[in-house]
Amino acid sequence: MRARSHRVLAVALCGPLVVATACGSDSDDTSSSEPAAATAAETTVPSSAATTAPTATTPTPDETVADASGSAETVEVSDVLGTREVPVTDDGLFALDEYAGLTLLALGAPADEVNAFLGDGAAVAVLENAGVTVNQIGRAELSVEAIAATRPEMIVGVGHPNSVNVADPLREISPVVLTDFQRSWDEQMRVLAAATGTEGRAQELIDIIDA
Repeated sequence: MRARSHRVLAVALCGPLVVATACGSDSDDTSSSEPAAATAAETTVPSSAATTAPTATTPTPDETVADASGSAETVEVSDVLGTREVPVTDDGLFALDEYAGLTLLALGAPADEVNAFLGDGAAVAVLENAGVTVNQIGRAELSVEAIAATRPEMIVGVGHPNSVNVADPLREISPVVLTDFQRSWDEQMRVLAAATGTEGRAQELIDIIDA
């Protein structure tokens, strides 16, 4: 069991290098493909109002979906889509790529389904051996309809331009978290850990690697 855990962790932590290599050919276009950080539009109550009311904000798509799902707990995350509140959940997760799937598996919050985005046979084997469903939903063009059919509670992945390009329609389905593959592996892990409520497990893994 210990050897298997180490195998899962080793593959998961090698993920950023695999993703960075896969994204290398798109690096020149990444900055233009990634949307700017989401910001809330503020509507200020006129000064002539009889009473002072708090500033109202327009919710982001993630917050709107979170309200509809009735999730009680939210957390602030910062990823390639910006800084915003998302619901905390470790259920109904859909991973857009093998690296996100492996990271979730290492965190003890396995995805219900993983898209074989990278075509990494070793990663797919680890995921399938752990009982995770792996399907080919697309790389050059992700099928939003196929992802929606899985009825995910949250969609997570690495912020490859192909994933970022469909972020808006995906956010109409459920909250989306896309980590920045240019950041360190532990930073990416902490983002997914925050969204899934597994910060303690993430710290354990980070301490093991840093020891």
